[in-house]
This record gives sequence, structure tokens and C-alpha cells, in this order.
Amino acid sequence: MRNIAKSGCQTEYTFVPDIDMIPNEGMDLMLESFFSKKPVCEKCAFVVPVYEIHSSATNMPRNKSELQQFVKKGQARQFHKVRLYFLTS
Repeated sequence: MRNIAKSGCQTEYTFVPDIDMIPNEGMDLMLESFFSKKPVCEKCAFVVPVYEIHSSATNMPRNKSELQQFVKKGQARQFHKVRLYFLTS
């Protein structure tokens, strides 16, 4: 379904977040500015870092420095950064 939706987009770039992701306010404008300054690249991928915010957080970080504070306090971590350990008997 995502690929069908993506093929119908009228822009060169698309951003397809999961349903539980909350993008930063103004992220569309920041990305537009970023891409207007970058050279055309047909085989480039641009990675947008994604963080999980702990359910005990009372608000979302508004900028990078606030996100860094969340990380220091253990209220945020990179998405899928948890290591899984398998027990063998």
C-alpha cells in the first residue's frame, strides 16, 4: 500500500512514517530547505533519525537539545536500539 501511495505523489521526495510516529513541527519546511540546498542525486538515501520517547514523558522534545536532554535522562532512545537476548536452556 505504501508503494502505491508513494507512486501517486507529485513530488520528487516522500517521507512515509509509521502511524505511531510524530514528526517535528515544521519538519516539512526543514526538509524542503535541506533538499533545496543539496545537489541532485539519483541514488542517495537520506536518513531521518527516529527516537522512542518513554511513556512517562509529559511532553515531546521540541528540538535537538531537548531530545539530547531526554536521552541523558533515559526518557528517549534511538528507535529499535534495544538489544534482544535469547536464553538457551
